[in-house]
Amino acid sequence: MMAFPLNEPEGEAIARLASFALTVSLITMPPLATAQRAIPEDNLAYPVLLTIGSTTGSGFYLNAPDSVYLVTAKHVLFDPATHRLIDSHLTLLSYSKDPGDATHNVFVADLSALQTNGDIKPHPSQDVAVIKLFTVKRADDDKSKFVMIPEPGVTASESSNQGVLGADSNIVKLFANVITGNDVMVFGYPVSLGLQQLPELDVHRPLLRKGIVAGTNPDKHAIIIDCPSYFGNSGGPVVELDREPFQTKLYIIGVVVQYVPFVQTGGGQTFALQLASNSGYSIVVPMDFVMELIR
Repeated sequence: MMAFPLNEPEGEAIARLASFALTVSLITMPPLATAQRAIPEDNLAYPVLLTIGSTTGSGFYLNAPDSVYLVTAKHVLFDPATHRLIDSHLTLLSYSKDPGDATHNVFVADLSALQTNGDIKPHPSQDVAVIKLFTVKRADDDKSKFVMIPEPGVTASESSNQGVLGADSNIVKLFANVITGNDVMVFGYPVSLGLQQLPELDVHRPLLRKGIVAGTNPDKHAIIIDCPSYFGNSGGPVVELDREPFQTKLYIIGVVVQYVPFVQTGGGQTFALQLASNSGYSIVVPMDFVMELIR
């Protein structure tokens, strides 16, 4: 308890007491290091940057019982007009699941070899594709550990100290269970953003974008999210945040494939003018079709 001189004016005593209370409150505030991230830290390592020829896209790794697959949009790998691979050379960049770890993973894939071996599987009707990159088996010297054996045509040029982060099938949510109105996050590499002559973004680092599940299209089996996407986002994972009592669970619900355009029509009797812009909505192919390819 603080003591004040008997001759101290009452107002000054109150001011000193308020100052003391403020000092105590500042000292007893918890340090900033205790702040919690809105999503688990390892989720930041989900997105994979794909460089194929002169183009880029996004993707993510998905763990199957005995394999690791790359999941992306079909049009990132294949020319939509010819249905042929855009290029035979693919480079994959992803980061450690520990945000404080500066090391990363870089794999180089010979798509011609992988296609010959049947390791590339484009969906016949949906804009998604998977590539089997690794076979997983138990280590010979320690049966409690697993090792990833690259498929023929896949080589590692850099490896993270924490290894490769892949999404497990138990965090995959199918179309019928997607909840309209829930929050979602889009992970990817929107390399088309910014100015080339004055780059504000590091195109080799992923960005997050938050929105909601705006609705679904049951006829087309598509998910619509209220979240803009841009060139480079194609193939990236979309994660739904399910809030349950005392916890929030995250599920991968699909793959970004395109933005929904907003078309304005103008002009007069002699000419017509149409301007298409990004509406802020995006189309997501649900994980049902990805799981079809893996099974």
